[in-house]
Amino acid sequence: MLETNKVEASEALFTILQQRQEVLYSDNTKLHAELAELKTLHEGLERESKEARESEDLTRKRCEFLEEENEKVKAQAKQEAAKMKALERDSAELETLKASLLALVSRYQKEV
Repeated sequence: MLETNKVEASEALFTILQQRQEVLYSDNTKLHAELAELKTLHEGLERESKEARESEDLTRKRCEFLEEENEKVKAQAKQEAAKMKALERDSAELETLKASLLALVSRYQKEV
């Protein structure tokens, strides 16, 4: 009878251990699936992060380019403004010369 109890206890313990092993195997399978999903998510996040950094670099370079172009346009505008002032001075001088010439012509016509 003692031997029977030992055998039954051993069988019961074996059954419990077998069930526990099945539960652990199932848990392990679920954990592997979750790990695979997390790896996929991680890879996606890394890819998005890389794309964001590249986009940021492109935006920064574009900004730098536009700032350089803006400086060139400002310099050109200053040159054009200087040219306009020179043309206005020349125009004023021409008007003065025109008035002097007309006065000379008028005086010459009076003398003749």
